[in-house]
Amino acid sequence: LTIMAWAGLRPCEIGWIEPGDFNGVTLLVRSAKGGETTEVELLPQAQEALRAFVAAGRFGPVDPSIAAKALKRAARAAGLDQAHQRQDALGRWHGIHPYDFRHSFGTLVAQMNPDNPIAVMGQLRHKSLAMSQRYTGAAARANNRKALDRVQAGVTAAHEAGPSFAAICARRRQATIARRLL
Repeated sequence: LTIMAWAGLRPCEIGWIEPGDFNGVTLLVRSAKGGETTEVELLPQAQEALRAFVAAGRFGPVDPSIAAKALKRAARAAGLDQAHQRQDALGRWHGIHPYDFRHSFGTLVAQMNPDNPIAVMGQLRHKSLAMSQRYTGAAARANNRKALDRVQAGVTAAHEAGPSFAAICARRRQATIARRLL
C-alpha cells in the first residue's frame, strides 16, 4: 500500500515486480494496459517501501481481490472503514479501496504541478491526457479552496488590524465626492 501511495502504482503492477526491477532509485513497471514497460523515478518514501518489499522477497502475482480484502481488514482495525466512506455517482457507499492510494498520489502530483497535466500523465502512465485531467480537476478544486482560504485569512487579518476594506473604500468615495463638490 505504501508503494501505491508514493509511486502511484496499480495493484497488479505491484504483483508484476520482479527481482532486479528496482535499482534503488527507479522501478521498471510492467503496465496492465498494453503490456508496456516503463522506468519510473521514485520518491524516497517509495524507494524505502520497495527496499522492504524486495528484502521480504514478496514477488509474484497479487490477486486484487485479496489486496482489497486485506485493506478492508486493516481499515476496519484502524477505525477507518466508516470514517472514510465515499459515495459514487449512483449513490452507493464504498469504503477504502486499493486504488484510492493511486488516486491520492495522482491528486498530489496534480496539486504540486497545477499548470502541468503532462506531469500527472507521466507519473501515472496514462495513455491519454483526458484520463489525467480527472486529477488536475480535483487539484484545481483543492487549489481554488486554498486560494479562497488565503483570501479569507487576508480579509480576517486586515479586519483585525484596522478599518475594513469596505470602510476604506467608503471614505475614499466620500473624499472623491467632497473634492468634486468643492
